[in-house]
Amino acid sequence: MGFAPDIAFATDDGLVMQSLVAEGLGVAMVPGLVLSFLRLDRVAGRALQPAARRRVSAYVLREHLRVPATALVVDTIKAAAERRVGC
Repeated sequence: MGFAPDIAFATDDGLVMQSLVAEGLGVAMVPGLVLSFLRLDRVAGRALQPAARRRVSAYVLREHLRVPATALVVDTIKAAAERRVGC
């Protein structure tokens, strides 16, 4: 059993995705962060239950981890990911 969507178009552009949905051309499943910048009144975002999961990675040169600013950014990304539900 299951569902196989008929994917006719794919984009990583949030505004394009919203425009396609607003024109009635389909639905979209997007990361929760996209909900924070919905721009079109005709588009509504709803969190999925149970939340979908994804893996996010940060790549950095090993020697750059000794740079305090780089280490801070990586640590901040880790902390934000631990607080997020559904990411």
